[in-house]
Amino acid sequence: RYIQGLASQGGSSLSFSASYTNICHNLMLKDLRGNAIMFRKMKLKKKLIISFFLVAAITSISSILGAVISKDITTKYSAAMENYGFAQGDIGMALVYISEANTALSNAAALTDAAATQEQLSTYNECMKQVDVYIPAIRASLSTDEGIAMFNNTDSKFKAYTSEAQNIINRINAITTDEEREALLLDIDRSLLPLYQDFSVAARELMNLKDTQGTALDASLYRSMMVSLIIIVVMIIVGILLSIFLGTAIANSISIPINECVDRLALFKKGDVHSPCPTVKSEDEVRDLVNMTESILAHLRDVFYDQSSMFDEMSKGNLDVNTTVEELYVGDLDPLLKSIRRMKD
Repeated sequence: RYIQGLASQGGSSLSFSASYTNICHNLMLKDLRGNAIMFRKMKLKKKLIISFFLVAAITSISSILGAVISKDITTKYSAAMENYGFAQGDIGMALVYISEANTALSNAAALTDAAATQEQLSTYNECMKQVDVYIPAIRASLSTDEGIAMFNNTDSKFKAYTSEAQNIINRINAITTDEEREALLLDIDRSLLPLYQDFSVAARELMNLKDTQGTALDASLYRSMMVSLIIIVVMIIVGILLSIFLGTAIANSISIPINECVDRLALFKKGDVHSPCPTVKSEDEVRDLVNMTESILAHLRDVFYDQSSMFDEMSKGNLDVNTTVEELYVGDLDPLLKSIRRMKD
């Protein structure tokens, strides 16, 4: 109603916003204070159970968030392996560059223009530089004996290809006649092309091996993720059950003895000084409370018995009575003993 009144009065938007913010802030503080007062008015058992439940709920939310994040990371990693880690990885890039290098070398041998030939040879050299970058990277990514053995086989075929390719380059630079060029093209088909094919086959076999290992790793990651999720769910359930069990057990260990003390004091109010106090097995503040309650009742019981004994003797005409527990008449109990002594005198 206050907000509606401000709006109807045509106040500025700034003052209206400020007033609205202040009202919300005051309502929030009032709500928090109300909750705090309500919590203080709760019984101890309910407080502990709610506290344990809140702790369990917060822990569960944290675990769920951790599981979601873990699943997201695993999914992204799996996608990265599938899209970039194998067929499109270092081996695939090496095959692309060596294919371009082989094409450029064949073109250089077939061209008659010197400038075009040198351009193709330059392309060959640039591509081979890239291949030289990927070869060590491929080796570094291998860890199994099978993979290393396949790499060594692929590397030996690559070296055989580069050696023969260098011979072809030397012959290209030395060509002077068409007959020499035709002979060179034939030698490329007979010697260089088979070496290139051998390297390609070996590299693809290595790539297939990595792809197989990657698929196995992806399956292993998925299994690990599922096991982790199951463990997290089980731990959440165990945590909630354990929190409820502990909260209830602790609450009962506190509330039951206190309620029994309250019941015992209620009996004392009705004049019962004989009934025993509750027993507590724990060694905490609750036991101290029960022990102190029992001590107070025993103290007052002895005073009452002593008073009853002296009054009984006095009712029989014997005024020469004395207390047997004078040390108990302390504080506000001292006037009782003094009153009896004045009666005696």
